[in-house]
Amino acid sequence: MRAAAILTTAVLATVAAPALAQAPAAGPAAAPRSAPQPPPAYGPPITLEQAKTVAAAALAEAQRRNVNPTIAIVDPAGELVYFEKASDASYQARGLAEGKARAAARTRRQTKSDAERLAAGAAALR
Repeated sequence: MRAAAILTTAVLATVAAPALAQAPAAGPAAAPRSAPQPPPAYGPPITLEQAKTVAAAALAEAQRRNVNPTIAIVDPAGELVYFEKASDASYQARGLAEGKARAAARTRRQTKSDAERLAAGAAALR
């Protein structure tokens, strides 16, 4: 009983304590940035037949590069429409392919551009 009272008092003291705001650190003035380009509009939904056609082209490219493909095709909302994984592809490939496809669809840009922006010092991606 005493332990519960002490715990309750500690929780109430923590919750009731005022939040102290930190002042922003003074640093060098940031160079003005140009406004980023808005992403393109969402496209129409992709049909299963269109997804299969895209997957066939991706499979041909993977074979040309001699890699084990894992292909995830999503609709504009990022929901999976078609998935194909080579039998000797890694176990983690499914989650990675779906995540990359979903991120590209929902942000409406290639995930490659995120890596490029991060390498260039984009503060919003850190």
